[in-house]
Formats: sequence, structure tokens, C-alpha cells
Amino acid sequence: METKQDQWINETMKSMDSKKAVGISDRLRQRLELIPNEVSVYNVVIPMRSVYLAAASFALLITINLLAIKNNTQQHKAETNLETEYFSYLNQL
Repeated sequence: METKQDQWINETMKSMDSKKAVGISDRLRQRLELIPNEVSVYNVVIPMRSVYLAAASFALLITINLLAIKNNTQQHKAETNLETEYFSYLNQL
């Protein structure tokens, strides 16, 4: 016993049996055949000067960051030593 849903599915599937293949026009066929010929891959060449410039920029950036970190830690140590020396009299209490 088929339900309404099964009956509807079967009718829909049977409607596909009567479909006919539609041909394409000659103009569309020619356009489709020309597509692979129209597509081209571009080779982009990056000059070595640009590569060297980018590498030097990264090296300079890393060097500046390392120097800034080193300078900051030295100042922090100096401030810490100054504070501990100033309050050293409290150690006797």
C-alpha cells in the first residue's frame, strides 16, 4: 500500500522518462570549444632586487625589535636595582 508521498515520488520519477534531450546551437558549441584557447596562465616574475629588499627589511625589523627588547629589559633591571637599594634599610627591621 503506497502512501501519498510514495505515489507523488513515483509520479515525479516517471515524468522524467518522457523528457527529450535538447541540442545546443552551433554558436554555443563554438564558444565552448574556444574557452580553453582563451584561458592563459601568466608567469609573474619578481625581480631579485625586490626579493633582496624585502629580506633586508625583515632583517632590519627583527634587529630593531631585538634591540628594543634588550634596552627595555636593561632599563627594567636598573629600576629594580634602584628600588631595592633605596628600600634596603627596611631589611634591617
